[in-house]
Amino acid sequence: MTSCHRRVLFFSDAHLGAASPEIEARKKRLLFDFLDYVRDLGADLYIAGDLFDFWFEYRTAVPREHYKVLCRLSGIVDAGSSVTYLGGNHDFWLGGFLETEVGMRVSQTPLTVECQSRRIFLAHGDGLLASKDYGYRLLRRITRARLVRTLFRMIHPDVGIWGADLLSRASRALTRGSRPGVEPEFRAFVRNKIAEGYDAVVVGHHHYPMHVATSREECIVIGDWIDHFTFLELSDGKLTLKCWSESGEPDVLPSSEDYPIRSASRFLRPRG
Repeated sequence: MTSCHRRVLFFSDAHLGAASPEIEARKKRLLFDFLDYVRDLGADLYIAGDLFDFWFEYRTAVPREHYKVLCRLSGIVDAGSSVTYLGGNHDFWLGGFLETEVGMRVSQTPLTVECQSRRIFLAHGDGLLASKDYGYRLLRRITRARLVRTLFRMIHPDVGIWGADLLSRASRALTRGSRPGVEPEFRAFVRNKIAEGYDAVVVGHHHYPMHVATSREECIVIGDWIDHFTFLELSDGKLTLKCWSESGEPDVLPSSEDYPIRSASRFLRPRG
């Protein structure tokens, strides 16, 4: 459980395993530095989805390329902090290995984070505005079905992970190069959550960091660990969006009172 006496950090969308070896090496180096920072700080950690570009647990095997990041996450837990992993749209097949062997709490649904006198609605961010997107809703139901998981487990891990990687790359190619923008439907979603008693909405998925804070509401899109290397900190009741730098000294990103607007956008035109 998250301790209200600790700092709480959030990050999302590293998509480990998605890029070239050179890009992956840099992502991992900065991510490992950040995770060591979390451990040394004694902070609790929330991963808001898509840490991995693909994750699947076979009965006797897990993707071995993620061994080192799992060790660091386990080290945070061993040091006495909590790590909560909220599944995204790329790593929704999370299983018991991460809970029993790494020590993380795993959730496939949005969470309520109550800490430091704050009540935060935390979600990965995919599907929040899919009420009219019937194709996406159907795809979510199919890919998360128990039968599909059982059938996929029958495929040899080397073949299954290779095939899933191809599909993931194709999906990103369709959305790469888009720019951020918020449509009225998302602003209405945030305000509905505020009306339900939350004082902030925090999501990942959309890769472009954004922090909007007014006297009535607060909304943060965490960003990603691919281009922006951003994370969110909750300390003394204040939410601050920061960017991890090569020097290991985080830079604060300013908040705004206005949402970026993009006509005919689908929330923030997610890249993956």
